[in-house]
Amino acid sequence: MEVPYGNYPISAQVDPVIGETDITNNMRTDGSIKVTIIGDANRDGHVDIIDLYAVGKAIGTGSSTSNWNPNCDFNDDNAINPLDLLDVSKNYGKAI
Repeated sequence: MEVPYGNYPISAQVDPVIGETDITNNMRTDGSIKVTIIGDANRDGHVDIIDLYAVGKAIGTGSSTSNWNPNCDFNDDNAINPLDLLDVSKNYGKAI
């Protein structure tokens, strides 16, 4: 499914676990997401040298490392690798 570029509000709700008595924090509605171009690591609407630098700097990191940048993991495999650089190169120069 293709989603148009833009900002979208999000909400999340969790179900109470057995024995939970404080459920006041089980609902969040104050967040938002931004849909942009694959390869736009800094989410400014342009795929450029800044994004290339961010992904290059993050190469070799993963979700288990302290310096992992999830904005550079374009294919959601929990690792920053050459496939993410490929996404930057495919969309380099594009803007929303």
